[in-house]
Amino acid sequence: VLVDFRFNADGVYPLLVKALHGYQQAVAEWDKDILERLEAVGMKLEDVRDGEHSWIMKFYRNGGGYYLNIGASDIIADGGIKVIQSDDLDTLTAEGARMNDGSLVPADVIVMATGYEGRQTELEALFGEEVAERVGPVGRGFDTEGEWTNVWKPTAQKGLWFMLGGVNNARPNSQLVALNIKAELEGLVPPKFRGAQQSLATSTS
Repeated sequence: VLVDFRFNADGVYPLLVKALHGYQQAVAEWDKDILERLEAVGMKLEDVRDGEHSWIMKFYRNGGGYYLNIGASDIIADGGIKVIQSDDLDTLTAEGARMNDGSLVPADVIVMATGYEGRQTELEALFGEEVAERVGPVGRGFDTEGEWTNVWKPTAQKGLWFMLGGVNNARPNSQLVALNIKAELEGLVPPKFRGAQQSLATSTS
């Protein structure tokens, strides 16, 4: 439980960036070999050592945009999976991918992995455009208090709550949400705590 609370205390924006700075410096050194091998075969990598562009920050801001290695990085580095750059792609054909230099990369299947539209789109589909606009971004960046937008706290829509993250988020924060719901049912939540959550940072390059 203590570990959970320490983790969530670091989730406030200024503290999170500071904690990630040291963490990413260490990770860059631990992963130095595999990162150099990936770059050698043409993989484009971001410099995440400042903490601002780490996978954890991408998770909080965008809900994606990163890959955690579970084996594919090693296969790419060993040449088992070839890398081509989208900048070198001219067009897709029935036979595969036509490159800018006129060459063809043959392919039986091409999968367009474009990502997700975000939870606000799901919110609109379930409850309508008016509710989605009232609530605003969900789990995209940080609000004016430096916390995850509209997560584990009252939203602008009465009776609507969002719980995101992993088990380490759920263990302490579910208790907080339960207490807040109880307070709301008993009429103890002032209206000023139900304002729209403004986002400080919703995207990163």
